[in-house]
Amino acid sequence: MRTRFKTDTATLIVVDPACVRHRINDDADWWSVPAEELGEVNRGNALFVNLGSDGTYDLDITGEAPPAGAQFADVLIRNEGGLFFVGAGEHMTSEGMEPEAAHGNVYVDCPPGTYRVVVWMIGTTLSVRLTPSKGPAVNALPATPRVA
Repeated sequence: MRTRFKTDTATLIVVDPACVRHRINDDADWWSVPAEELGEVNRGNALFVNLGSDGTYDLDITGEAPPAGAQFADVLIRNEGGLFFVGAGEHMTSEGMEPEAAHGNVYVDCPPGTYRVVVWMIGTTLSVRLTPSKGPAVNALPATPRVA
């Protein structure tokens, strides 16, 4: 699956909205607080990826592995509702709204379970690989993943 999206927050998110529904009434920028953002990543509820700059990005949902030498994010996240939202960070669940598959943002059907999510960027193309995994979706990252 290929698409193109624009972000004004220099952030890509991969999330099952069911796993962050507890954030539905939070302010729109709740995740701009590093401890809040990282907490959700380490609890396996969402993946936030720092892209280094705002802009328009091509997005490729792929089964491929990152090329040798590529900088990539690699985390485990949960899926309870059977869908992952992949798109711009500013569409994260908040203020009574959930992400919309519009403006190049997409939903990807995936059976519920734990997934290893790997994201890398070459030029302005972001690649996202979603692979089923066993065990709990728990991470111990010291900072939000970055691909730029």
